[in-house]
Amino acid sequence: MPRCQSRKTFPSCPRRRDARRLLQASEGGSDVEDYQAELQRQIRLGDIATGEAAGACLPGLLRRLRHHEARASAVPYPFRLYHLWRRNSLRRQVADARWHVEQGRAARMGELASRR
Repeated sequence: MPRCQSRKTFPSCPRRRDARRLLQASEGGSDVEDYQAELQRQIRLGDIATGEAAGACLPGLLRRLRHHEARASAVPYPFRLYHLWRRNSLRRQVADARWHVEQGRAARMGELASRR
């Protein structure tokens, strides 16, 4: 399994969104169909890889979130805003990672799931 290289979230690539729009909008001959099939294959592989990377990061994110939630009441006053921000940030990252894992599963099953 790939190791998480970053603690940041997994944003969807703008090129991938443009590619999806192109797939939905274009119609035509066999060249376009071949291009669409290759593009869909690449998008599917990208979704699978992103899902695996997010799945690799998810246990660490959950561990850090549990740590920050467990110590929420024991934090001295000046640091409470930081811990509140950190907990909310980790919750967003966990939700984003879970979404990407689900997208990877859908891509592995052969579906091309829609973006948010």
